[in-house]
Amino acid sequence: MIAVANRRRSHLVSCAYLSPLATIAAWFAVATAAAQEPTLTTAPRTLDGLLQNVERAIASNDTAQSAASLNDLGAAYMEADEPLLGLAAFADAARLASSDTALALVARVNVTRTLHEVGAAPDLVPRLAEHAADARALPDGPAKAAVMLTLAELYRDSSAPAAKQLGGPTHELVTTALELASTQGDAELLARAYGELGALYAAAGLPADALAATRRAVLIAQPAGAPSLYRWEWQAARLLRARGNNDDALLSYGAAIRSLSSAESTAATSRRGFRRDVLPLYREYADLMLARAHTLDGAAAAAVLGDVQRNVELLRIAEVRNYFESRCTVPEACLPATDTTDFLVIYPMLFDDRLELLVSTGRSLRQFTVDVSLAELTSQVRLLRETIENEASGDAFLAPAQQLYRWLVAPLEELLATTEAKTLVFVPDGALRTVPLAVLHDGGRFLVERYALATTPSLSLIGGDEAPAVDRVLVNGIIEPLRGYSGLPFVAAELESVRETFPSRVYSDESFTTTTLAREIVEGEYTVVHLATHAQFESDYRRSFLLAYDDVITMDELEDMMASRRFSARPVDLLVLSACETAAGDDRAALGLAGVAVKAGARSALASLWFVNDQSTALLIGEFYRQLATGRNKAEALRGAQLFAINDARYAHPAYWAPFLLIGEWQ
Repeated sequence: MIAVANRRRSHLVSCAYLSPLATIAAWFAVATAAAQEPTLTTAPRTLDGLLQNVERAIASNDTAQSAASLNDLGAAYMEADEPLLGLAAFADAARLASSDTALALVARVNVTRTLHEVGAAPDLVPRLAEHAADARALPDGPAKAAVMLTLAELYRDSSAPAAKQLGGPTHELVTTALELASTQGDAELLARAYGELGALYAAAGLPADALAATRRAVLIAQPAGAPSLYRWEWQAARLLRARGNNDDALLSYGAAIRSLSSAESTAATSRRGFRRDVLPLYREYADLMLARAHTLDGAAAAAVLGDVQRNVELLRIAEVRNYFESRCTVPEACLPATDTTDFLVIYPMLFDDRLELLVSTGRSLRQFTVDVSLAELTSQVRLLRETIENEASGDAFLAPAQQLYRWLVAPLEELLATTEAKTLVFVPDGALRTVPLAVLHDGGRFLVERYALATTPSLSLIGGDEAPAVDRVLVNGIIEPLRGYSGLPFVAAELESVRETFPSRVYSDESFTTTTLAREIVEGEYTVVHLATHAQFESDYRRSFLLAYDDVITMDELEDMMASRRFSARPVDLLVLSACETAAGDDRAALGLAGVAVKAGARSALASLWFVNDQSTALLIGEFYRQLATGRNKAEALRGAQLFAINDARYAHPAYWAPFLLIGEWQ
């Protein structure tokens, strides 16, 4: 068993796993954005196709092809954040490629790199020395140069002091690779060689030389449209920022984001690449932009904050696309035009050393900086989740709820006092996705007692059309125990309360099947689809599902069911999931919950962060529909239902009412 350990990458950039075939490079595509705006998108993965390649090669007794296909499969598993599967594939590739010296070395290097990334390679430097000796014995060519550059990167990432010194093993590998690349006519390989040389100079404490080599890499990669261009622009931005040249650094960051949006790269699309490259690139750019905004005022500051908001929106949409591995269901970033003053949009942005709150009033943007570290804030978020999820914790939730209020809401009190806002719309970041912000407490009241609340993965995902009146509801539920899941006896009362409030068609237990649901969604003119059944959201969206009587419904299947309504005259306005559960502390799984309305093609969703007592759920959901029937909008109706629960002594603890989130369009 390999022990997996999280570790910070110390090098400036990271490259893809070595692959002798072209399949890995062709997996993913990043589409060029409309109107010159960078948008990160994903083409379908081909893990199944790669597995089939391996099976065909093994069946035909083609050892060389089997080894090459297994190596490609290992690279795919690594990009999908499955290191143990990747390691096994690389090891099998190395074993089968014994007669192919170059391929065997590629596979062994990939084994070493995988072990290093999961913290299971204490013998890294001796391994690299052995691989370097084998690399020198390869015939001159692109493969030899590529292996040497990967080994150089791993040397720099090791703890060996000599690896970061000129004249050391890293320097030797880079210079040899540079000489080889110079004779190949391969712009991508040559740019990478200069980029790695720049990274080595930076590690050796030679910033001017590092910047010169990195700029050379940019100049080579740019006209060729090399996929690695964004890496060297990003590296240049970091070097410029370290020298205090923030204006040029911002230009380089902007160029890196644009290049990333228009290049074919796994960085924007794979789970591993997204976490490694896309998130930090956007965060570093926003960090520097926000620091710049502090030095400006008036129109200049507003322009900078507007740019930050647009890039945050791009990143949030990219996160949803990355989670669902699809671009077709996620629209382009386009902020809705509004000058309304009845809601505020709050973007909490988490940095290692502080919290930034970017607040949109519809007419202006304001910036608030809070002195709290990411580690401290995350600790309080996790404590809040632990204490509110369990009624037996009593009022232990108050301390973290009040502390988070002081960080997230108290800085805005003066602004809130001068606006007519009735609704707060949060676009949460990171760990904040895993807790309901309605439970934040000012010492006297919960936040939901002051404001209606909504959350959205991106304001750009909010439609501008007026919400249709609720006039017909498709109601489905599971009451009896089913396939290892506990029964939900109070779902019967929940379904009945919906039927009593709005015209509805009700299906429960045996009648709630995937076929019936699909047919009714296609044929019925329902404004609301209500599913009172077990639902589970995982870090991998393919493992997320809803439970029907005959089968589970995956997110892709739900999307297919709803597809016919997406562009109809009466699309589904609201999807209600009243028995959801996401893993505590798993912000990626919570991102799946946040994006469920987008995936389903509904304007909004009402769902829970964790499984709630079904008796209290039946009461809260029933009150939500009664509030809707009085003409209140969705956010106000949820607030009314939660206040109803708070005022009931049996269900006043946040465990019963807090996990319900309104996601997406709130009006």
